[in-house]
Amino acid sequence: TTSENELLLKKVKNISIDLEAKSIQIGKLECYKNEALAQLGLSQEKYNSDLETFKIEKENLRTEIKKAEETVARLHTFQDQVTRLESNLAEAHRQLEHTRKQNTIQANHEVSDLKAENMQLRAEKRHLTNDVDECYQKMEDLAAELNQVQRHLQNT
Repeated sequence: TTSENELLLKKVKNISIDLEAKSIQIGKLECYKNEALAQLGLSQEKYNSDLETFKIEKENLRTEIKKAEETVARLHTFQDQVTRLESNLAEAHRQLEHTRKQNTIQANHEVSDLKAENMQLRAEKRHLTNDVDECYQKMEDLAAELNQVQRHLQNT
């Protein structure tokens, strides 16, 4: 059974060599595993850092969006005010234009009335002037007649 022992010894040596190779292989795998875990840890830290950065950026963007929405709301309010002012201004312009037209019409009527009155007064002045001239003529005629009567009375 020496040959069996030798055979067993060979097998044990082969198994021992295989075991040593497997141990070396396990050691290398442990190194790979440790490197992978280290890289995974670094990746996790980078992921966590990036995640935190993205959260901050997201919050900043929300703040900017809120400010932009508030600005848009203020601009809409301002635009509404401008529209109301434009409408009020247009209405005031229409009213002023209507008033101007009415005043122009009234002034034209008054001018026409004044022209007619002026013409009437001029005609009346001409008539009065003629009447005054006729009165002077009558007075002159009466004065001449009075002079004749006085001369006649003195002569008689």
